[in-house]
Amino acid sequence: MPRLGIGMPLVATATEAAVLTIDDFVWDIVSSSNLNPLDTSGTLNDTSNIWDYDGTNIMPEEDPDSEGVWERPSNIVLNHDYADLGANVVINGDFDADSDWNRGTGWTISGGSANCDGSQTGNSNLTPNADNVENGLLYRVTYSISNYSSGSIRIKLGNTGHGQFNSGNGTYTEETKAVVTTFPRSQINADSSFIGSIDNISVKQIDPNDRWTKTGLATIENGVAKFLDNGTNANSSIIQSGFPANTTYELVFAITRYVAGRIIVLISSDSYNVDISGGVGTYTVTIQPAGSTSLTIKRDGSFPGFNFDIDNVTLKEYAITPLDV
Repeated sequence: MPRLGIGMPLVATATEAAVLTIDDFVWDIVSSSNLNPLDTSGTLNDTSNIWDYDGTNIMPEEDPDSEGVWERPSNIVLNHDYADLGANVVINGDFDADSDWNRGTGWTISGGSANCDGSQTGNSNLTPNADNVENGLLYRVTYSISNYSSGSIRIKLGNTGHGQFNSGNGTYTEETKAVVTTFPRSQINADSSFIGSIDNISVKQIDPNDRWTKTGLATIENGVAKFLDNGTNANSSIIQSGFPANTTYELVFAITRYVAGRIIVLISSDSYNVDISGGVGTYTVTIQPAGSTSLTIKRDGSFPGFNFDIDNVTLKEYAITPLDV
């Protein structure tokens, strides 16, 4: 017996039995003047090749993901994976030209790199001509060492924002906070015995749009939100604002490193305790706040000490809506 897809018109006569769907009811035409409801106690699916006009099964099954006809809300948290980086603040970091840099003793620029010949008698700096870092901001620094012979080199951001000394050929990446009192520039700092070349210097601010407000000992570094107690047991949190109010949300986040501590989640003024003592894994909280909405994830002060990392924070409206098919 031929069947119709939902909502498709049909002119039926009594010469052949047919199934007609009207307002989501299925009817069996048994005569020219009578419509009797068809037994629909079983599962109904739009599986007829005759009446399947758009090639899509328009009867969603129990698992909406298998049908492709459900719209799922998107994540409304910005910089949810803490991977946002700003533009490179270093001009001519690939040394294509012998310009834009102040060269200390032993430094020259040629052949597409900055080269230190070891003639310095103490630490020697390679410094850009223009200011490029701000006090207290965290930057991701990358540079490459080649033609290495001896000694060590490091990045400096401001007066005393020191990176690690590195030696040997290779590409190095680290995250360093700028500490500026009088000198708001990045520097390459070679020790007294460094001989080698440096190239492809990149200094990019982490979370450049300030999507997250950080309090206490919470920081964003190495692609995670880090909660690390220094012994003071300080209140620490990450906060993001501007979400629609009076909406039910599903909050999901990952604990990627765990040593100690618990979490409290605040949506507006609604508070939810989250036990993360299970360690590394994914945690889900369903929340329905009222009023203006901000998301706060903070360490639970009733548990002394904390040491864990958070990543991949998603906040979605807790609903699924059928697409127009």
